Amino acid sequence: MIVWLASYPRSGNTFFRVILSQVYGAKSSSIYNDPFDIAADPRMAELVGHEALQASTDFAALRDAGGVVFLRTHAPRCDDVDDRDRVVYLIRDGREAVVSQFHYLRDFRRAAASLLDLVDGRSAFGSWAGHVRAWSACASRNGWVIRFEDLMKDPLAQVRPVAEAIGLQPRGGTLPTFEELRALDPKFFRSGRTDSWTAELDDVLHLLFWLRSRDVMLKHGYAAGMPDLLKREGADALCAAVECLQRNSWEYSRDLMRQLAQIGKQTAELAREMALRRRAEEQLRQKLAGSETDLRARTAELERRTTELQDLRARLRRLEDLLGRFVAMSTWTQPMRKMRALRRLCEYDGRRPDDNVEAGPPASPSDAGAG
Repeated sequence: MIVWLASYPRSGNTFFRVILSQVYGAKSSSIYNDPFDIAADPRMAELVGHEALQASTDFAALRDAGGVVFLRTHAPRCDDVDDRDRVVYLIRDGREAVVSQFHYLRDFRRAAASLLDLVDGRSAFGSWAGHVRAWSACASRNGWVIRFEDLMKDPLAQVRPVAEAIGLQPRGGTLPTFEELRALDPKFFRSGRTDSWTAELDDVLHLLFWLRSRDVMLKHGYAAGMPDLLKREGADALCAAVECLQRNSWEYSRDLMRQLAQIGKQTAELAREMALRRRAEEQLRQKLAGSETDLRARTAELERRTTELQDLRARLRRLEDLLGRFVAMSTWTQPMRKMRALRRLCEYDGRRPDDNVEAGPPASPSDAGAG
């Protein structure tokens, strides 16, 4: 059997676990396993009687295992409660609970929280009034609703009905005082006061809290300090109107968040597509740059070879001209002119005119003069 120890945060849950451990020797667990607070401090874990759950444990397995399992939770709804379970719901003046939760988040968790967020229900646990409405309904069917203020005044008297119904017997342990608990861990045991909210909530926040929580506060005996505006006729209608506006605002906010999430998803997809296109463009640009470089190199090579070919053609034309002129000289009557032509011809292959060519008959004085 599971006995749920449920509460809005900062409403006496940990103190109730200390009583179970120190007076009745009963262990208790948490759906969060508390790795960063209770479980992280061996002295605190021993005092509370904290027993860690296995990671694979589910609620059905806990019920089927037999025995009694005390399970702490701050969940905003009691959806996991089974008909076979029992519920202990701890309730505290919502103004004190909200203020204490604010200090816990700011001072120990270093969270960016504000009193307005908590009063307005913008937290993981929802609004204080919504939390109480959901869980007190579960506890009224099969459990107990215990006020924090009564628990602080007479702890044993408040826990005794729960222990007797479950079959727990006192072990004769000594219950530490609140001052001793606070000295051990001020994170969980901050003040235990019932009026600290008066110095924390201004008139606007106080009125907003009451507009959201008037029915719950009156039902559970927290009428003290109610604003005069809400004592007049029509206060119920005013609170209902505010609740309706808040609900519509939340629905609009959820719709807006869904739209923003969809836009974010589309933006991410567009960013991925643009990244792929940029990558493809870069690859194409690199490929074109390589092709352009290759084309330039081939063009330069072609131009060089074209120039060489043109030079060769020019030389060939000169060679043909010289050969034609040389062949036209059928006699050796003008040996000097033939020698000059032969010398110009041989310049193309580096030979001297007299290497492999017969000089012919010696020139007569008249030829030399003619030459």
